[in-house]
Amino acid sequence: MNLEKYPLTDEEINIWNNFLNRNKIYPIELLVNKNNKNFINLQKIFKTLKLDRVKPIVFIESYINAKTKNDINYFVKIMTNLFMSHKVNKSLSEGQSIKSARTQTVARILCLSFNDPNKTEEENFKDMKKIVRACTKDIRV
Repeated sequence: MNLEKYPLTDEEINIWNNFLNRNKIYPIELLVNKNNKNFINLQKIFKTLKLDRVKPIVFIESYINAKTKNDINYFVKIMTNLFMSHKVNKSLSEGQSIKSARTQTVARILCLSFNDPNKTEEENFKDMKKIVRACTKDIRV
């Protein structure tokens, strides 16, 4: 099975989910379901990955590699490395820095695996952004 693009249509979602299910270890949070609360966040993540030309297979392998260590700092660094070439493009809001856009995307990815169920989605996202900033403050492009 060849993963050419990030899932948007029902057919692409099927291909994506079937690919994930083939692996012995797969991240259940990356399974795409239009009725799942993560769907919108996954679509935002996929949009950024597409803009940065990160191939789906590279993202999945990096995600699995980062997650199997069960170390949040390692996870953040691996995910941040995917976006080191983050380009300036139309998708950035006016005044938004590349570092800020990268931080938001990595924080969204982090929320998939490390969020606190006792907090709201917004609280988790803010906490994850703080963690990403702390872990990546010394990283330079």
